[in-house]
Amino acid sequence: MTKCRSASRFRLLLPVLFLGFSLGAWAQDRSESAFTRLIEISTQLSSLNERLQIELQDSRQSSRELQSMLEVSKRELEELRRELVTLRISSAALSNKAENSQTESTALLSALRKAESSLMSLELSFTAYREASEKGIKSLERQNKLWKWGCAAAGVLAAGFGTALLAGR
Repeated sequence: MTKCRSASRFRLLLPVLFLGFSLGAWAQDRSESAFTRLIEISTQLSSLNERLQIELQDSRQSSRELQSMLEVSKRELEELRRELVTLRISSAALSNKAENSQTESTALLSALRKAESSLMSLELSFTAYREASEKGIKSLERQNKLWKWGCAAAGVLAAGFGTALLAGR
């Protein structure tokens, strides 16, 4: 950096020195004040040149930093795009699963209603069968009692005939 500044100053002073020497004797009395003024201008230009070089370097550094930030942002954006695609795919899959679940739920609800209807029908049939069975059991119990009484009466009659036959002999 120091070599560059020295070279810049030298390059700026060179035309000034050449100009000062070429004017020669004509400008001798004015040449000292003009030369002094040229040196001041040269010094100011050199100072401005140094500031511009520093600003240029700062600008280049800022440009590199911005370029780096841009590349990082591009990578982050690309990563976010990939994540968005993944989320869209997942969302579509979840939506599909939800639709399938809804269809299955509807089918299960229909099957449940059919099962409830069948159960109610079976309960009604069972109630009717139970009532018919209870009537049949009561009827059989009555018949059983009648048969028992009939058998008992037949036994008493048979015993009475047997006794009468034995007594009549």
